[in-house]
Amino acid sequence: MSAYIPDNSNGSTTAGPSRVYDTLLGRLGSVLENKTKSKKPKKFTVESSEEKVAGVLTGFLKNKEKELKSKLDTKTKEKSELENKIKELVKKARTLEVTTGTLAQKYQDTITKNRSEVVDDYRKLITKIKLLDFIEKFEVDSEKRILFTTVPLSIQKKDWDTPKLAGRYQVRIDFKKGNISEGIQGINIDQHYQCYDHPNLNNAKFCYGNKLAVDIEQEYREQDLYELVIDLVDLLRSPNDKDGWTRWGYFFKGAKKRPKGYSFAKYDQEDASNGVSFSTTYDGMLQT
Repeated sequence: MSAYIPDNSNGSTTAGPSRVYDTLLGRLGSVLENKTKSKKPKKFTVESSEEKVAGVLTGFLKNKEKELKSKLDTKTKEKSELENKIKELVKKARTLEVTTGTLAQKYQDTITKNRSEVVDDYRKLITKIKLLDFIEKFEVDSEKRILFTTVPLSIQKKDWDTPKLAGRYQVRIDFKKGNISEGIQGINIDQHYQCYDHPNLNNAKFCYGNKLAVDIEQEYREQDLYELVIDLVDLLRSPNDKDGWTRWGYFFKGAKKRPKGYSFAKYDQEDASNGVSFSTTYDGMLQT
């Protein structure tokens, strides 16, 4: 097969296929050649001086230092958190040690005493409580809940010229509930401000504050009735309202009188009208 050779006798400059291929390959070859020339091999040098070697090793050491410092900080934090947990556990263990010791003693006293002795001890305890100057009445209801009513309590804040009368309070203690949130209730039988009978009483539930709650919880758990009554009354007549749901100023400004003879019996009836059923009678045996 013969190659196509154009006739250029007429001065035509049209190139044949072979010349087109030569032109394209020539340009592509030029580009490839330039790229090949531009990729120079990376040169590696070797330094034998002690200073250079020391510099490299120092760089590695600094990185290692940062890594170790990070690990040290992490472990130090873990150690601190663990030590704090241990302190809390030791504190709880000491509290439990005292509690179990007290309970053990009470258990021994209980099993060694006959019923008449136990009844006699409780009668003495009740008499002791009733002799407190802030107690007006001491009762027990048909559900075996203990109730005590205070005399009218007054509140005196530092910025008040004279004390203000908060009223009488009735407190109900049910040791069967097992916790102070459900086992202790309180109401003001003379006056109330909306749902508050006291800055620390909302719908008959107490707000104790963190510190007092620990003491109240322990006294309730150990059934230390005498100390429990004293701490509850101290809370009721305290001017401190920073831990409460409202303030004494709002309470006295918005307080409304309760019906004469108001008590937990009436409070339970009100709850019953809201769908909670109660049937409670009160044993007058302990009122005298």
